[in-house]
Amino acid sequence: MAALGLAIAGLTAAFLTVAVVLRLGGGASAGQLPGLPGPGPVTPWALPATRVLGDVAAVATVGLLLAAAVLGPIPRRSSDQPARTVGPHAYRWTRAAGWTALVWFTATVLGAGYTVSDILGRPLGEVVGDPRVLGSGLGLPPVPGLLVVAGLVAVLAVACRAVLSRAGVVVLLALALAATLPPAFGGHSGGGSGDHRMAISAMLMHIVGVVLWTGGLLALTLAHRLPTADLDRAARRYSRLAGWCLAAVGLSGLLNVLARLDPLSGLWQSPYGWLVLAKVGAFGVLAAVGGLHRLRTLPALRRGRRAAFAQLATVELVIVAASIGLAVGLSRTPTPAGESAGGAHGPADVGGVAMPEAPGVRSLLLTGRPEPVFLTIATVAVLLYLAGVRRLRRDGETWPLTSSASWVTGWLLIAWVIGGGLARYAEVLFSAGLVQHLALALPAPLLLVAGRPVTLARRALTPATDPRWPGPREWLRDLLGSRPLRVLVRPPVALTVQGVLAFVVHFAGLHETAWRSDAGYLATAGLVLMTGYAFWWGVLGIDAAPHRPTPWARAITLGAMVALLDVLGVALLRAHTDIGGYGDTGPSRPWGRGVLGDQVLAGEITLWAAGSASVLIAGTALVTSWRASRTGRRSEPPPVTAGCAAPVAETRSGR
Repeated sequence: MAALGLAIAGLTAAFLTVAVVLRLGGGASAGQLPGLPGPGPVTPWALPATRVLGDVAAVATVGLLLAAAVLGPIPRRSSDQPARTVGPHAYRWTRAAGWTALVWFTATVLGAGYTVSDILGRPLGEVVGDPRVLGSGLGLPPVPGLLVVAGLVAVLAVACRAVLSRAGVVVLLALALAATLPPAFGGHSGGGSGDHRMAISAMLMHIVGVVLWTGGLLALTLAHRLPTADLDRAARRYSRLAGWCLAAVGLSGLLNVLARLDPLSGLWQSPYGWLVLAKVGAFGVLAAVGGLHRLRTLPALRRGRRAAFAQLATVELVIVAASIGLAVGLSRTPTPAGESAGGAHGPADVGGVAMPEAPGVRSLLLTGRPEPVFLTIATVAVLLYLAGVRRLRRDGETWPLTSSASWVTGWLLIAWVIGGGLARYAEVLFSAGLVQHLALALPAPLLLVAGRPVTLARRALTPATDPRWPGPREWLRDLLGSRPLRVLVRPPVALTVQGVLAFVVHFAGLHETAWRSDAGYLATAGLVLMTGYAFWWGVLGIDAAPHRPTPWARAITLGAMVALLDVLGVALLRAHTDIGGYGDTGPSRPWGRGVLGDQVLAGEITLWAAGSASVLIAGTALVTSWRASRTGRRSEPPPVTAGCAAPVAETRSGR
C-alpha cells in the first residue's frame, strides 16, 4: 500500500507540473501553425503524459536494479565464498523491476505513436489506420530512438523474470542504463543547441546521474522488508553514490545551459529561460534535502529509527517527480527566438561545425571543444588513482612516481584526443579522424596500462569485513575472474577485435556513422579505447591480469599488430573513393590536401608514424619485462584466478 501511495503522489505531482508548464510555456501548442492541419486535441497533451510515465518508470527500473546489484546483502554459502545467486531482497527488487519495465515499454510505444502524430500533424487514429503514413513516420527522428528504447526495455522486462545470478543483475542494470540514453539524441539537445555535441554529452551525463540518484532512493524507500541494520548500511553506501550523482547532475545541467542559451540573457527574458531557472531551483531544493539526509536521517537510521528516513525520502521523491514533469514540459517549450538549430556559425560551416583555420601547433593544442563525458571519466579516474596512492603512502608504503605520471598522462592524452584541437580537425579531415582512432588504440591505453591501476587497487582497497556486503575490492576480484574479461584480455582476441573494428569502420561505409554522428562518436571512441586497453594489458604483463601470456606469445602478437597497421596503411593508400564522406559535408577547405590526398596522408601516418612509434614503445617495455623475469626479479604480479582473493602480500589486512 505504501508503494501504491508513493506512486500515486509522484505521478500526480509530475502530471500537474507538466500541465502547468505546458500551459504557461506554450508547449501545448508548439509546432501548431494557424490554418494548417494539426494532430488534434489529444496528442499535445498525451505525448508529454507518456513521456512523464516513461521517465518515472525508467527511474524506478534503474533504481530497483541498482539496489539489487549493489545496495543489498548477498546470501552466504557454507564456505567463505559468497553465493553467485541473488538474495531474497535482490530477488524482489529484480522482479519488481520487471513490472516497472513493462510500464516503461508501454509508455515508450505509446510515446512513439504520439510522436509520429505530432510530427506529421495528424491524429494518432489516422496515422495508425494508414500503413503508408505510419511506415514513413516511424523513420522520422526521434522515433527510431524510441523504438530502440522499446526493444531494449522489452528484453529487460522478460529477463527480469528469469535472471537469478548476481552477474546477471549487473548486466540488466547496464541494459537499463543504456535504454535511458537514446532520447538524449533528440529534443532540444539533439537539434536546437548552439554546441550540439556538448549539449548531447551533457544530457547523457544528466540522465545517468538522475536515474541512479533518484532510482536508488526510490528502491531504498520501498525496502520495507529490509532489516533496519541492513537498510542503514545500504543507505550509507547509496549516500556516497548520491554525492557523485549530485555533482554530475549539477555540472551537466550547467553545461547544457551554456551550450543551448546564447546569449545567457535568455534565462530571464524568455519563458524557456524561466523554466530553466525553475529547474535550477528544484535542483537546489533536492540538494538541500540530500544534506538533511546526511545530517539528520542517516544518523537517526543508524540508531534504529527508520521512520524519519522514509518520510524525508518520500518528500524528496515527490519533488523529483515534479522535476521530471518540469523537464518534460521544458522539452516541449520553444527555445528563445535567437537560437538557431545548428548554432551560430558562419557561411563556412561544415556539418554544423565552423571551418577551422589551417592546422598548426597553436590551433591543435590551445583550441577545441571539451567533451563532457570523457572529460568527467578522466577526472574521476585520475582522482580515484591519486586517492589510492595517497592511501598507500599514508600507510607507509611507496608507489612508483612513473606509474602515477603514466596514468595521468594517458588520461590527459585521451581528453585532448576526444575534445581538443584534434577533435575539431577530425570534423573536416579524414587523416585527423584516423589519428584519433590510432591514438585511442595505441599510445593512450598503453600509458594507462603502464600506470598499473589494478595492482594499485588491489593494494589500496580494504577488504570487506562482512562477506554479506562485498565492497569495491570484492567487485574488482569478481570482475577479474569473470569469463568474458579473461577471454578479452588475451592479446590475440583483443587484436582481432581491434582489427575488425578498424576495417569495418573505415571500409564498410560506416566511418561517417561511427566517428561523425553523436552516438557513434562516443560509442566508437569508448570501444576503441577499451579494446586497446585489453590488448596492452595482456601484452605488457606489468599489471595484475586474469591471463598471463608467455614472452614469445607477446612478441608474436606485437608482430601481428605491426602487420595489421601495414595492411591498414596500404589499404588507405590504394583507396580511390571518399571513405569518410568528407567531400559531401559542405564547401571545400581553403587549405590542405583534397579529400583523396588527405586519405593518402592518413595511410602514410598509419604506415610510418603509428607503426614505428608503437613498436618502439612496446618493444622497449617488452624487453624490460623479459629481462626482469630472466634475472629473477619479480616484475610481474601473479595472474588473477576466478574466485580467489589477492595474495596476502597484496592485501591491506596482511601487510
